[in-house]
Amino acid sequence: MHAEEYFFRNKFGSEYLNWADSVPTFILHRFRWHSPNLHFSIRNVVKRESIGLCELVLMFFVFQYIHEAIANKGKLFELSPWGKGWFVAFITTGVIYLVSRTIRKKTRLLEVDGR
Repeated sequence: MHAEEYFFRNKFGSEYLNWADSVPTFILHRFRWHSPNLHFSIRNVVKRESIGLCELVLMFFVFQYIHEAIANKGKLFELSPWGKGWFVAFITTGVIYLVSRTIRKKTRLLEVDGR
């Protein structure tokens, strides 16, 4: 948190300090909340977060695979239902990532005005 503050302070100067003074650090004050200028966009979420989702599911699959390899005393190709589920989830999110990446690179379908 301190490193981020230092970075923003150096990058934006007094504009950041004025903003930081008006925003509570941990506990939000409900009467100071202002509605954002931009609306929620699922297209923007798919565009920006598909790789993160794929990486997260890959990480869980790898941890499950290592756990099962240790528990099964080196039998590398025997997966429990949990391991198979994480494998299917990884393949599914991988396909979603590849499709969204192709759409992002080849079309303007995921473009949102103002973002």
